[in-house]
Amino acid sequence: MRRLIQFCLIIVLATPLLQAHQPANAAPHSETLNTCIFPDGPFAGQEIIVRYDALDAELSLVSNYTGETVQTLETGLNTPQFDVRGWSSDCRYMIASIGVWGEQQTAAWDVVENRRVGTIETKGHAYLNLVWVPTNDNRLLIESLSGAWLWHLPTNSQAHLPTQSTSYGGNFHSNSYFATAYPWQQRVAWDLTRNQLLAVPVDAERDGVAAYDIGTGQEVAFYPLTATTHNVKFRLFDDGGYLLVYVSYNNSQLVIFNRADGASLQLSPTVLAGATPLATFSSSGRYLTIRITEIYVWDLQNLDSSTPHLPNYTLPIHGGYYAITTGLRM
Repeated sequence: MRRLIQFCLIIVLATPLLQAHQPANAAPHSETLNTCIFPDGPFAGQEIIVRYDALDAELSLVSNYTGETVQTLETGLNTPQFDVRGWSSDCRYMIASIGVWGEQQTAAWDVVENRRVGTIETKGHAYLNLVWVPTNDNRLLIESLSGAWLWHLPTNSQAHLPTQSTSYGGNFHSNSYFATAYPWQQRVAWDLTRNQLLAVPVDAERDGVAAYDIGTGQEVAFYPLTATTHNVKFRLFDDGGYLLVYVSYNNSQLVIFNRADGASLQLSPTVLAGATPLATFSSSGRYLTIRITEIYVWDLQNLDSSTPHLPNYTLPIHGGYYAITTGLRM
């Protein structure tokens, strides 16, 4: 009995402390959504949440510590559905889906200038893939039933990529073996040196990798494989000048493309395994090495006569790099 009384007393005393550490809740008729911890600006160090009040048709920012409204982003926003999609890394831009389910628009707000940046007729379901460019210029890729979109938020520049779509609004296939948890992180590659985006498009007529101009959204190159029923994957290497495109199963293929002229070299896919292939050229440019479960070396000046070409050398991973460096003139 004494233990029971002590246990109950601990709960009673701890309750106010637990409540004090809980985030502030929104009003009963409001939706409290994704947070962003601001790195600088007027909300520096604060965790800010987005609140859409359906009754008052008001979109605002709320401190997650005090529950107070710190900024009103938009009034008169009447939408049957509102879903925050994400924030830019600097917390300046907030992305959300609005409208009727299945026909949503994607909208962006500039928190610093306190305005809506623009809206895209993305259609489709609310939780489509968003991929931010890995720099601070606040550009992102949005996939949808209406095709893919490249959006530069500071200028509201919208480029439509005329891609096909899956039934749920995906425009690109995953480019990773380990994509079940976060597939959107491995769907595309940004080549900012050439101002291009590379991805494996959803396309019933062809298999391969497409390169799109980041500014216009136009397809500027396509690196094809023969038809396959398995996902095409790719890796850029040699400062983005070359592209390794491969399929590991069901008509497996391994092709190297020179992006300067589109020339291709078919390599034997028998070297492929479950690991991600990593390719590099020797400093002389004569040798191509691909590391998978072992290190495979092609002498580009002395390729075997078969196509696709078998490797000239196979080296074990243990001490493999040392063997390449010392045993061959790279």
